[in-house]
Amino acid sequence: MTRSIYIICLTLIITLFSGTSLMAAETTYTVKSGDSLWAISMKYGTTVENLQKTNNLNSTFLKIGDKLIIQTASIPTDNLQTANVQPTPSRAGNPLDSSRIIEKAQEYLGTPYRYGGQSPGGFDCSGFVRYIFAQFNIDLPHNAAAQYNNGTEVSKADLLPGDLVFFACGGRSIDHVGIYSGNNQFIHSSSPRSGGVINSSLSNGYYGGNYVGGRRIVR
Repeated sequence: MTRSIYIICLTLIITLFSGTSLMAAETTYTVKSGDSLWAISMKYGTTVENLQKTNNLNSTFLKIGDKLIIQTASIPTDNLQTANVQPTPSRAGNPLDSSRIIEKAQEYLGTPYRYGGQSPGGFDCSGFVRYIFAQFNIDLPHNAAAQYNNGTEVSKADLLPGDLVFFACGGRSIDHVGIYSGNNQFIHSSSPRSGGVINSSLSNGYYGGNYVGGRRIVR
């Protein structure tokens, strides 16, 4: 047996016994009932923006049976015939509410920015957050600094989807807020120039430099 054949056989044996398989960088996903872009992005370790860009989607609306191209460094194995894979633990308390909050927020991507707005006709930043949480019977004030006084403080490293993230974009005081959606992303009503409700990254120089802190509303 040559050395190359030996190496190939050894690799196959290790793969079989470890219950893992080599993962492709791209796969196709078929949309099922109850799916959302946010849930799919969390499952595959990507972002809603990447899914939209890869699949030329202009909205977050999905139809059952749609085929989505997923580009990622690793593909989850929950649908593969491999050894038992334990799911990633969800957040404590009520994971359903946090996922539904993000899905609801994603429905309003592209809604125009309107100063003082707190309805689907137009949102400012705190009005958007207030409206989304009101859909789940959570009453928040219509002011970013006042919203910061709600919930419990959470470090940036421990942020979970549904947490609020706060910024001081105009100076030292808190004047902007968004909803953390995972993978270092957050959803917020930015400004008229930026397109209203959008996804942004906490790694963005502007937002990263003005980040103040996070608060957990949904436990």
